[in-house]
Order: sequence, then structure tokens, then C-alpha cells
Amino acid sequence: MDRCVHSAVGEINARVRRKGFHPDCPKPPEKEHIVLTNESLLKNAFPKDTEVTFVCTNGYEKHNGSESITCTGTEWTEPDLMCKKKDCGYPQKLPNMILMVNDGTLLGASVKVTCEEGYRVLGSSFKRCFASGWIGRSSCDLIVCDVPSEVLSGQHTWTSAEKPRHGDVIQYSCDAGFTLNGTSHVICQGRGVYNTTPPTCEAVVCDLPSEINDGRHLWTSADRPRYEDEIHYSCNTGFTLRGSSHLICQSPGVYNAAPPTCKEDESTTPTLNITSTPHPSIQGNLKELENIKDPDSDTKDAVSLRRNIVVASVISTILVVLLIVLLIFYVYRYRWRRGNSITSNEEYNVCYHGGSEGQCGPAFPSKEPYPAHPQTP
Repeated sequence: MDRCVHSAVGEINARVRRKGFHPDCPKPPEKEHIVLTNESLLKNAFPKDTEVTFVCTNGYEKHNGSESITCTGTEWTEPDLMCKKKDCGYPQKLPNMILMVNDGTLLGASVKVTCEEGYRVLGSSFKRCFASGWIGRSSCDLIVCDVPSEVLSGQHTWTSAEKPRHGDVIQYSCDAGFTLNGTSHVICQGRGVYNTTPPTCEAVVCDLPSEINDGRHLWTSADRPRYEDEIHYSCNTGFTLRGSSHLICQSPGVYNAAPPTCKEDESTTPTLNITSTPHPSIQGNLKELENIKDPDSDTKDAVSLRRNIVVASVISTILVVLLIVLLIFYVYRYRWRRGNSITSNEEYNVCYHGGSEGQCGPAFPSKEPYPAHPQTP
């Protein structure tokens, strides 16, 4: 294009010279990112030796070369001004800010703005290099979450009057008799919100107590047992309780032990309390019972059998003795009653103490009383 302009200008100048005129230079040509100064733009004619000045366009700055060219009469000297993009330099870094300069710092470049952990960007997340410098205002603001909410029948560990910051952990716990429903802690995260909702505290309840064979429990309510409620167990007559006689509902809704069982009673072994010297046969049995002490002499079952035999022998001997005593007692009692019956129907003489034969009389006198005993002088 420059060649066409110079060719047209040269043809015009040649025509002017043939007619005896001295033509001006044409309007100076502009290049990419190079323009005439305002003063040069105001000129309408460019006679020989006229000088004009160029400047770099907005956003560019001189790299090298001369800003001026001169009219030689019919053409301009060759301009050699070189312009380059403006360098905005490294952008200002504010506290807790991270700048990601991937495109450089020249005109048109952009920089991504982020913040350190615990902070978030306020304003623009990018800065762009313009002719006037970096455009895009931003800062890093501390991330905080709302003060944690209270939980009914429980508490949390946050006691500060300030709001929790990013990464702060708030622990939750429940009062005695209540169990935590949900996570035990929440964390303040990057957007100023917690990672989850706060937990709740629910009353501790256990399953209804299970029934046991040959026994019963004393829990009669239709409601499930709550924390520290006790369930008492007992067995039917002839059965013995094996295990704990009562269970306690504990956190988190379980009993402190397994339910007991009822086992049928075995034959009880009577306890002998002999304070006097027993019968010789009993003594022999007792000595035999005392001699059964060493379990190594026989198997455990054999020893137990021998002991049971001795005990049975002792018991049978005692029963025989008691039977004999009772028999003697009843015979004596029968004879005594029979003797009283005979004497009540017959009269017999009774001699009073100190009396003679003449002073004896019937045991059961008639209506007339006996004469009074003579008084001894």
C-alpha cells in the first residue's frame, strides 16, 4: 500500500514539476500502533523540510527509533519508530492474597486472584492490564461461620464471643440419659458454612425386657425403659436364678448385662447341726463322711455318690430314732390316760400323811365328810 501511495505522490509531483511548481509532501503515513501527534495532525500542508512527529498509540510505549520524519520535497524520510506493548508490572499483592500470573504483565494480560486458606476473595477474581495499569479491585476477607447453635439436652465446645473461623471444629455432646443423633462435630468451611447440620440429643431408651423361661420380670409399663431404669427378674418356685437379678438401661440404649436364666433346683442337701454326742451308728457314718475328702481317690461323680449315700444313711438313722421316741411317747401317754380312767370310777382308800390305819378312807368320799383329824396335843 505504501508503494501505491508513493507512486501516486511521485506521479503528482512529476506533473507539478513539469508545470514549474514545487509541491508539498503528502500527509505522512501512519503505521500500526504509531500515530501523529495532535500538533502534526493540525497541519494541512507539508512543504519541503517540514517535520512531523509520531507517538505510540494508547497502551504502547517507545521501544527504539526516532519519533520524527522530514519532508524532502516530494517524499518523507523513512520513519523508524518502534513501539511495544505497555508493561503493567507485577500487580500489587494485598495481605493473604495469591496472584496467578500466567499470561505475563503486558497490555491485555490477565491475572487470577485467589486467597490463602481461611480467606475468600471480595471483589473481582481477575485483574487485567490496560493502558492505565491494572484494572480490577479485590481483597481477601477472613472466612467466619455463624456462632454454633445450642442443642437441647446437650452442649458444644465453642465458648468464644467471636465467630468460628475457617477450619475451626465445634464438638457436641449430650447430657446423661441422652444419646447423640448425628455427627459429633461440625467444621467451619471455606464459604462460611458448616460441613453439616448440628446433631440433636435424644433420650436413651432400651428395648422392652425379654421374657425368661420359668421366671418373670417386674417391668409392666408399655413404654420402653429409659436411661438408668432397672428391670428386676425372679424365678418360679423350684428354680434358681442364674445371672444378674436386675438389668440397668445404659447409654446408648443397651442393658448392662444379658438377661438371667432360671435353672431347676437340684435335690437339696440337709445341714446337720449336732450339738450332743450322736448315736454310735451315726458317729460311724459321720466318720465315713469325713473321710471322703480326697477327690483324687475317685472320680468326682463317684465321690458325690458316696457322700449322698452317707447322708441318706444318717438321715434314715435319725428318722428311726425319732420314730422310736414318738412310739414310746404315745405308749406312755396311752397308759397314763387309761390309768386315770380306771381310778376315776373306783374308790380306793387314801391314808393321809401322819395318819394311822384308822385314819384312812376312800379317795372319793360320800356326801358326808370325814370327821376332822384329831389334833395332836
